[in-house]
Amino acid sequence: YIASEFFSNLSKYKIASEVEIKHNNSIKRIDLIIFKENIIEIIDFKSDKKVPKKVSRQYIDQLMIYKSAIKKQYSNYDVKGYIIWLTDCTIKLTC
Repeated sequence: YIASEFFSNLSKYKIASEVEIKHNNSIKRIDLIIFKENIIEIIDFKSDKKVPKKVSRQYIDQLMIYKSAIKKQYSNYDVKGYIIWLTDCTIKLTC
């Protein structure tokens, strides 16, 4: 998946991994953040054995928490959330 279009030119952008955010008095950890011009992409890696046909509500909610926290810090950016399944490198835009 590193050779995929999604990750092409990744070296041009600022990236951060294992970014901690605070949510409801607990610490959450974002796997990867890519800062592209006016877009921030949040990447959440999943290691489920089987890629679901439909993304679970739990995963969507998790990305929405991440997205909300990042949007508070970077209000001028469009923030997008993706899940990448490591089992077959499936990439899904989730929110």
